[in-house]
Amino acid sequence: MAYSSDIADLGEDGFTDSGGVKIHYVTKGTGPLVVLIHGIPGFWYDWRHQMPALAQHFQVVAIDQRGFNLSDQP
Repeated sequence: MAYSSDIADLGEDGFTDSGGVKIHYVTKGTGPLVVLIHGIPGFWYDWRHQMPALAQHFQVVAIDQRGFNLSDQP
């Protein structure tokens, strides 16, 4: 993805397939997994302030729920 440098510093983004539905995520850090799920409305960027601190001790994955931002629409 082409984000501005400050957004790109929040982590690496990618997509995964969940039963034929493309789900977008951003991940950063290593360690035990922490999954961040946004509210409605929202998308992964809602977690931008928490991700750097959590990534110091965990692998953080913030997803775009189905139908939001870059994930597939229903």
